[in-house]
Amino acid sequence: MKERMISVASQTQQAVVCPSCQAELTFSVIPHTAPHLYCMHCQNAYHETHGQAKHQKIWWERIANRTMHEIQSHAPVCECGGLFLFNAYPHCTHCGYSFTFTIPSKLKARLLYGDLVVFHGSKVYLDNGTHNLYQFAA
Repeated sequence: MKERMISVASQTQQAVVCPSCQAELTFSVIPHTAPHLYCMHCQNAYHETHGQAKHQKIWWERIANRTMHEIQSHAPVCECGGLFLFNAYPHCTHCGYSFTFTIPSKLKARLLYGDLVVFHGSKVYLDNGTHNLYQFAA
């Protein structure tokens, strides 16, 4: 699988303390990444792109007609062995606590929710067989 490193600039990073283990974590929000799913066990995610940059209108029509189960069935298995699911949230990189941030809990709302939360070291698998590894700049 082809890997691409993505460096996250310090001005887009946000801090959060895990309520479970008190670890200080840094995350960033990547906009315009609908639909996406989080792994049920770790901080990784899956983003189904469908060539959205060139064909935004067509992409929105296509995604509106697809079901969440279809998207989940096309997602790969995460390297940790977990599945990418619509009802999963990003997890603490230390203890596995599930962060909800402002991510909608209703599954239909999550289908079009465009903000993806990534932590340092998160891998975002893409539907073209590659993945992006997010590294945070100091």
